[in-house]
Amino acid sequence: MPERLYIPQTDDTPEMEFDIEKPSFTISGRAFPENAHATFITVFRWLEEYKKNPKPLMIVDFKLIGYNTASAKQIMKLIILLKEFLEKSEVIIN
Repeated sequence: MPERLYIPQTDDTPEMEFDIEKPSFTISGRAFPENAHATFITVFRWLEEYKKNPKPLMIVDFKLIGYNTASAKQIMKLIILLKEFLEKSEVIIN
């Protein structure tokens, strides 16, 4: 598993950076993709793999300027997935 996941921002998708060593997990920018599932699937897969051996602390920053309904659903799924980390890690969501 890579130590870092980085997905650059586009006009319609947010920048997503997940760095195990910091431990910083940031989603920033605009989230108005035509296919929100496709936009977030890489993040979900990466987190599922990371969940097997997480660090004791995760700091998650949402710095979204705006998002559409489809992205809101994916963000909620992401928050639900992050709750699963609470068994092994302290999770701080900003």
